[in-house]
Amino acid sequence: MRRDNLFRGKRADNGKWVEGYFIQTLIGGKEVSVIVPKGAFDGMRISDKIYQVDPETVGQYIDLEDKNGVKIFEGDILLIALDYCNRLGIVIFICGKYMLKWYNKPAVEVGAYYRERLTVIGNIHDNPELLHVVI
Repeated sequence: MRRDNLFRGKRADNGKWVEGYFIQTLIGGKEVSVIVPKGAFDGMRISDKIYQVDPETVGQYIDLEDKNGVKIFEGDILLIALDYCNRLGIVIFICGKYMLKWYNKPAVEVGAYYRERLTVIGNIHDNPELLHVVI
């Protein structure tokens, strides 16, 4: 399976989401987390389009889109349409797999569901009010 090493994180300066390559580096003797957007490389030089991000918000793209073509990242909250009901689940990374965790139920691998059953409705950083339903 091809892995697209794409990450997203919330910018430290304005709180907006940015996607790209994730790097932890030292700047001025301090460890910082940055996202370098794809296409920001200019030959062998990185352009000035790098963004410091809050490391708590960084999540990796799981190489899967929902039924609307929205990329799914770690920390996303998904609506899962099951035959018998709808559930909300959080995408987590556990034991080398991307799993869906929902209230009082064992986690299940995201790939166990058909893409047509999944809808991204938010994430744990922008929609904390949904966590009480999921956890």
